[in-house]
Amino acid sequence: MSANNAKDRIDTPESETAAARGRFERVVDVAAAFDRRSHNPAQNYGIHGVEMRFVLKGEKGAVQFLIFTNWHLPHVEEEHRRLVQRKAIQKEPVSVLVESLYRPMAADIGYHSPEPRYEGQEPIMDCPYVPGGHCYYNGSSLAAQRFYDVMLREGGDGLWRELEAYYLAVFETEPENPDPHIAEGNREARGATPGSQKEGVE
Repeated sequence: MSANNAKDRIDTPESETAAARGRFERVVDVAAAFDRRSHNPAQNYGIHGVEMRFVLKGEKGAVQFLIFTNWHLPHVEEEHRRLVQRKAIQKEPVSVLVESLYRPMAADIGYHSPEPRYEGQEPIMDCPYVPGGHCYYNGSSLAAQRFYDVMLREGGDGLWRELEAYYLAVFETEPENPDPHIAEGNREARGATPGSQKEGVE
């Protein structure tokens, strides 16, 4: 992808899975950190760290796992460091601040469908993951935590395996129940998932 949109695409190595046999395409999109703060409220977009989006594309659509890394620009990280240091010296609580500024966050697990999956679903008009450039999306931050836990313990192999199972649950096993919570709950009830889901925030 071009440098203009501050993203890089990384093709992951093939393995002895359905992805290697050509059924799925694996994509990792990395979006740059930014500092777009402004005194003008209409132009104040705040700060944000690097995002990593793992996308598994198939014939029926795509599924994604999104991480907010909280890797910020150097001057923003320095601001954070000074803020945490000052609060610590003043004996003010810093645990929540440190957690929100530095710990990676499982932000989203969801699907990109070329067709609406339920009545009234609105399209996204600029989607690079389905033919035609627009999709119908639904996702969950709560369900994403388990994918993060699997990635931590098993790396890329475990994450791509779980994304493949999630794709099958959404697009093939449970076409009438595309919501990530439903697919996740049903898969765990069938014993298809080795991990455990933690509580999170929508």
